[in-house]
Amino acid sequence: METNVKIKLFLLSFALLIININIFAQGAVIGDKKPGNAAPATSTSQPVPTTQPGAQPAPTTPTAPDREKDHEELRALLRNARETVNAQNFDALKPLFAEKFSITTVDQKLFTNFDDFKKEFAALFTGNQAPLKSINFNPEADALTEFVGDNVGLSHGTSTDTYNFSDGDTRIMKSRWTATVIKENGKWKILNLHIGANILDNPVTDAAKSYVSKVGIGAGLGGLLIGFLVAWFLRGKK
Repeated sequence: METNVKIKLFLLSFALLIININIFAQGAVIGDKKPGNAAPATSTSQPVPTTQPGAQPAPTTPTAPDREKDHEELRALLRNARETVNAQNFDALKPLFAEKFSITTVDQKLFTNFDDFKKEFAALFTGNQAPLKSINFNPEADALTEFVGDNVGLSHGTSTDTYNFSDGDTRIMKSRWTATVIKENGKWKILNLHIGANILDNPVTDAAKSYVSKVGIGAGLGGLLIGFLVAWFLRGKK
């Protein structure tokens, strides 16, 4: 009897020992999954590409050597424009302008069509009523073109121009110009051009002042002459 009891107690103790071992093992496994005990996860994600497949690479900003090349081309553009206008070669002037452009001339006329501009400009030199024999333009830039984009630039400067009139008179006028240039099909062209003159100091103003002065002197002399004649007539009457 005692032997049977001992066997039962031994089996019960062994069973309890097995249960405790299982609980401990499970706790150890669960404990490994807690923060601080978890094994480092292995990343299977690939690096994110900086450029999507098939996408075009982002445009790069032109470097200093590239910009120097642009400046040289723009200097050539200014020279070509000066020489073409002074030679009155209007057909050669057209390729220097962008496909869509605007020009505001010194007399503040706006042109967006080259044929209209050519007709207006040519009329200054041709025909019986042409006011001019020639114009000698001498534009100079104040500074290097300022690029506001890869293919767009702003430029400004002055010009000292000689006007040779049909009546033999010659006058010099200083003007200021501003221009927007754009690169089309790999070539720099004029997108917008505005020319302005000092309204108080230009050949037209000088001519008007001269005319007013002459008229004033003539009126004064005429007044004196009329006064003398009236006085003489009244004296003779007396």
